[in-house]
Amino acid sequence: MKTLKVYTKESFFTYDNLYVNYQFERKENDVLVIFKVDNISGDESICAVFRQWEYLEIEEYENE
Repeated sequence: MKTLKVYTKESFFTYDNLYVNYQFERKENDVLVIFKVDNISGDESICAVFRQWEYLEIEEYENE
């Protein structure tokens, strides 16, 4: 399982099961958009928008 971590100036946010439950896209002006994926229909909806963020990392964990 992969987890996306988005670090902001004062905190960080995690999105588990990346590429299955979540997708992300870096837009113009360095805006980071996180999409929630509906596993049944495949539809995506915006769940977070970061206009100011420091960096992101993708961590990979072995499935338990």
